[in-house]
Amino acid sequence: DAWSKSRAAGAPQRAEAILNHLETLAAKKPSLKLDKRTYSTVINAYAKSSEFKKAHNAVAILNRMEPAGVTPDVFTYTAVINACAFSHRKEQPYGIALEILQRMRELSSNDANSDVAPNSITYKTMLQACTNLFQHDSPKRDEEVERTFEWCKEDGMCCDMVLLQLKRAASQSLLSQLVGDNVANLDVITSEDVPSEWSRNIDRRLIQR
Repeated sequence: DAWSKSRAAGAPQRAEAILNHLETLAAKKPSLKLDKRTYSTVINAYAKSSEFKKAHNAVAILNRMEPAGVTPDVFTYTAVINACAFSHRKEQPYGIALEILQRMRELSSNDANSDVAPNSITYKTMLQACTNLFQHDSPKRDEEVERTFEWCKEDGMCCDMVLLQLKRAASQSLLSQLVGDNVANLDVITSEDVPSEWSRNIDRRLIQR
């Protein structure tokens, strides 16, 4: 777990080496069970690093989970989106983040209480990805911000931190379109300023570790 919190050069590779060792041991000793935290630790190590292609490495770790008999949860998927949000634009990580969010929504489409249902942290992180990975005046940025926010509203996950990130990510014209002119002109937008329906599921679906 220490390597997941370290920003030292080589930290994610060291964390992954430990995972490789544990997977080898588990293959020889079935009583040794790996869990979600084991994989999430490595994903978080990549997310916090300055490694090139860290988004690709993070999703590669994610894809090792189910073959190992470990099911990812909302925190694991969100950690991958976080790795994407802080990757270099030239790596084209946004497509990975979008695919992960779409996967989460599809897997939880018939169960709003699913362990993989996107929560407010997921949507805040996705909006952070829009902010970091597209130019400020890019029409594509507004397109992706709008889609993310509409999904967030649909899922009832618009908490204060989501609205704060929305204000940073959206152009003023898009912000006005999404929340109305009066709210868009506020210095700080909170959940008290928008319909309560938009935040109806926050308490019920935020899962504690």
